[in-house]
Amino acid sequence: MATSARLRKLSLDYEERIYAGLLGQTIGAGLGRHHLGDVHTLSALELGKIGFDLTLRGDFSSTFVHDALVTGLTSARVLDDCGYSSSFGSPDIARTWLNYAIENRTMLWWGGRGNSAPHTAWLQLKKGTVAPVSGSMETSGSPVVEQTGAEASATVWGMICPNDVEGATELAGKAARVAYDGEAVHAAQAVAACISAAFAPAITPDEILRAAEFALPKGCAVARLIADLREWSASGVAWQHTRERVLERYSGSTFDERHAVPHFAGVIIALLMGNNELPKSLALAATSGWGTAANLGIIGCIFGIKNGLLGIELCKAWHAAIDDIIFLPSADAGRSVSNVATEALALARMGRELQRVPVTAPKNGARFHFELPGSTQGFVAEMSTESPGLVMVRNVAAHSRAGKRALALIFSSVNANRSARVSVAVFPKRVKNAHGFTEYIVGSPTLYPGQTIRAYVEASGENTVQAGVRPFIRYFGSNDELRILRGPEKVLLPDARHEFKWTLPHAIDIVNPEGTLVIQSDSFQHSHHPAMLGRPIAEFGLEIFSDTATEGVVYVDYVTWDGAPRVELGPPAGSGSAWQHAWVNAATHCEFNKGHSALRICQNEGIGLLIQGTRSWRDYTALANLTPRMVRSAGIAICVQGLQRYYALLLSPNNKITLIKHVNTPTVLAETNFAWSFGQTIELSLGIEANRLTARANGRDLFRFEDTTHPLPGGAFALLVEEGCLESAAVRIVPE
Repeated sequence: MATSARLRKLSLDYEERIYAGLLGQTIGAGLGRHHLGDVHTLSALELGKIGFDLTLRGDFSSTFVHDALVTGLTSARVLDDCGYSSSFGSPDIARTWLNYAIENRTMLWWGGRGNSAPHTAWLQLKKGTVAPVSGSMETSGSPVVEQTGAEASATVWGMICPNDVEGATELAGKAARVAYDGEAVHAAQAVAACISAAFAPAITPDEILRAAEFALPKGCAVARLIADLREWSASGVAWQHTRERVLERYSGSTFDERHAVPHFAGVIIALLMGNNELPKSLALAATSGWGTAANLGIIGCIFGIKNGLLGIELCKAWHAAIDDIIFLPSADAGRSVSNVATEALALARMGRELQRVPVTAPKNGARFHFELPGSTQGFVAEMSTESPGLVMVRNVAAHSRAGKRALALIFSSVNANRSARVSVAVFPKRVKNAHGFTEYIVGSPTLYPGQTIRAYVEASGENTVQAGVRPFIRYFGSNDELRILRGPEKVLLPDARHEFKWTLPHAIDIVNPEGTLVIQSDSFQHSHHPAMLGRPIAEFGLEIFSDTATEGVVYVDYVTWDGAPRVELGPPAGSGSAWQHAWVNAATHCEFNKGHSALRICQNEGIGLLIQGTRSWRDYTALANLTPRMVRSAGIAICVQGLQRYYALLLSPNNKITLIKHVNTPTVLAETNFAWSFGQTIELSLGIEANRLTARANGRDLFRFEDTTHPLPGGAFALLVEEGCLESAAVRIVPE
């Protein structure tokens, strides 16, 4: 394909359209969470109420986790992990599941064998069954593999293949067949086709559905359903009557309440009869009786892409309530806390890579760049006694030296007693589970002591007085109360600019009960009472302060951080349990502060991991004192990118110590004799610099190995145990 043809597929606003699509899907999923329905259980009082206020029924706490979003966005990472080529197949998607899904905890609907299609397929994959056999009718039967569920996670393939209905349909089929078969696969393909077609200029909902109908196998039930609903809608029949005709033709023994076909009817009805408006289409889908989070999410995604960000602005209150935050818990520990803009650009990058179109990361790859119109990337104004909502956050054009947009902090009533603060979460949120107990979303922090924060700010030229600005973090103190640590400050005159560069200390002196301390430089002193040692960071923010009454605007061009951490991952002094939730448990069982060990990890079968860190960690060394209680093998892993992608230094059977690289399957890089026994404490150290690995045990050099075959560039840390129990003291991570 010529470059010009590729560029015609990728419109100039490609990234913005994907951002609008993901926003729409998140809005729809939030609305649908408290309005779950099926074919037969709809309340008669609700049927026909298109105009009721859906905002009151939605869950916009920004802490919910939607399985379909997590599964779709995580499955798409097959392109990152296996190379940017559409030639991947269902087995590659299956390996992606096995790498990122933690059994009974993340990514999939863990509803049990024979009840949940993805759980049933995952158990088959775990036993060694190859996809697509794992999701076939012969393996699990039609009631399981033709159930609804594949459609909502198929939106990503349409976004990756804009204006390429055939390509989107093909990729969606490969992904769906890991756990589904028959009409469930066709429903997923129809969704991907609709999303891909929605990128076409001035396309109508009827044309979108017609493109999907033509992309499906002729005579399949989903294609017939689309054709029937298009015909019934064109005849002018009211949507209530159309719904009844769907129940007459697509229900009974062939299509039970969980079958993908009748559930997909809710999407079609909303598209055809929602007057091309997102709010009305969402309400119509919710009141049609198939008002699940999945269906509303699909509709939101289609209209987001079709109508762009201007269409999303019709739902401005819903967008503001989401705050752009999205949570994606998986075995990629540091990716749990994310935002819609980041994930949208990741999908756009995949789409461009597939078509061999050059990709340039906004603002040199800054973590928070604000380049997508309307995006706050999770930054929100603080509402507290010290900072009672004194700032408004707006995404604006210009005021950027590195891009086209910036985040405007519009502040007022700042004085000697009150400052204006905005912040973004860097630690997974606490939520209430189905039983009312508080628990954390699975994931690790994205920011650690020892890393360097850079933030570029600009004072508006229309400000009439100077204003002070400083970065800050909040970390978990005693009893998990949030404590603030302020960084270097800068007083900005009108039209002045400044780049903050702040390397976070890994231990600080307590200077007052609040734990606050202004760091004027990157230097700091160690203390016998290291307040932050072992305590995870919860938030990053910017604070505007002044000794006199001040108002004005400060623009934030970008915020980012990088570098290897300098941190101790273990129990802090004093009480609190937040540090434990920074670990991602991918093992049968783990315990903290039991006996003489800080960490204890147990695995009944196969390999278990206890993970902390992010994929951006590079050039670092991990050191741990390990005590194997009873294990087949055990050790430490670095550059962890999931359950099947890492380097590890292992105490192995027959008194061996082994350096391995695990990418889907383990490869031994080096091995030597090393006497070890159960109950013996051994110090293991494993470091990486570029692609060069260094391994030590009890202070003795063991291996130096240069990986020249597709090296893993970076990743988190993990304790690893195979069939047994391993104890560890606090783990130290330091730059290489």
